[in-house]
Amino acid sequence: MQFATILIPLWIICGVESSSHDHRWLRTEVMDGNGLYILDWKIVEKEIVFRVTANTRGFIGLGFSLKSGKMSDADLVLAWVDDRTGKPTVLAHQLDTAIL
Repeated sequence: MQFATILIPLWIICGVESSSHDHRWLRTEVMDGNGLYILDWKIVEKEIVFRVTANTRGFIGLGFSLKSGKMSDADLVLAWVDDRTGKPTVLAHQLDTAIL
């Protein structure tokens, strides 16, 4: 198994300029019962930077919701590294309530 770490600056998703390069993580959350998906984040002024460390050979996903964890109208982030090229890809998408 392989661990992958992907940094997901929220400014990439929202189009806000980043000014911080100091990533001492202030918060950590283990997202599963085995400690194989770990989310770290830091807030500096108007910027949030996330680091996801996951034991995967596929992709990672992260969702943000204002409705108590419901998927309707949630903002989703999918990220992966291409096995052939080594190029990281991050996709951000907002779910539409009408399709759920």
